Amino acid sequence: MGDRYAGEWPRERFAAHGTTYQPCEKPKSELYALLLPVLNSRKVALLDDARVIGQLCALERRTAWLAGSIDHAPGGHDDAANAVAGAVAALTLQGNGLFEWYRLRYEARQRGEPVPA
Repeated sequence: MGDRYAGEWPRERFAAHGTTYQPCEKPKSELYALLLPVLNSRKVALLDDARVIGQLCALERRTAWLAGSIDHAPGGHDDAANAVAGAVAALTLQGNGLFEWYRLRYEARQRGEPVPA
């Protein structure tokens, strides 16, 4: 799964190697907005990677007439930040992530119930 950058080119390149590339349903701005509360609540911890941390810290919130967005500054980069935000969203979104799967297993084990597959 990845962002919609470069149109069909990523899908074509991955397909050439027998791998399916699925564009993420959420725009990166929404992924960044979902990332902040997960980081602040310490549900995930970032690796000490200067590039990722620098890109995340450089993100800017922009407001427009009816909507807002979160993105890198003009001329900036966000490829690493985008990858982290997408991975965290895939792991943590309610009912749609590995963390949720592990949480359900843990809670069942705590109650003495059979652990779901």
